[in-house]
Amino acid sequence: MRRIPIVLVLVMAASVWPATNALANGGVATNAVAANLQADFNSDGFADLAVGVPAENVGGIDNAGAVNVLYGTAAGLTGTGSQLFTQDSPGVGSAAEPGDLFGRALAAGDFNHDTFADLAVGASGEAVNAVTSAGAVNVLYGSTGKLTGVGSQLFTQDSAEVGSSAEAGDDFGGALAASGPQGATTSPASPAADSGAQRTAPRR
Repeated sequence: MRRIPIVLVLVMAASVWPATNALANGGVATNAVAANLQADFNSDGFADLAVGVPAENVGGIDNAGAVNVLYGTAAGLTGTGSQLFTQDSPGVGSAAEPGDLFGRALAAGDFNHDTFADLAVGASGEAVNAVTSAGAVNVLYGSTGKLTGVGSQLFTQDSAEVGSSAEAGDDFGGALAASGPQGATTSPASPAADSGAQRTAPRR
């Protein structure tokens, strides 16, 4: 009788570990794990899609970055009711600046455990005070009214109790990861080249 649960644990570990490890290394989840990776920002039962556009110009600000959010329906994703976020959007922390690369990496997860998926957005080129390309992460929270900048958070390595400190070229937010029932992650294959305020589109 005691052998059965031991065998089940080993089988479950063998099934889950490779998929989890693949996610950590930029891979794609498969099988049962994939079913749990659903970013549902308005908790309507349909998966939504956040698309990072880190080289987007905001007004005349080069490579400030943006994120488009498309919402799911019974018929699939739609542009109707979509959202566009930048660091100049109401409630979103900081402000659009040259080379911020807002949207460089994205991770969805229910960070406040309210059944709505939330979105973490990497801005790896963000200057922190006078420290260039130190990097930052904006967190937008889900609600019945979709993602919102209201109550959003901004984290840098100078934020309270976040390890280390902001230094030039740190690229904080260049890669993100989240897990759980509302978790989905995408991070770039390689970090952007940090060269101060003026930079080209991030390397693919």
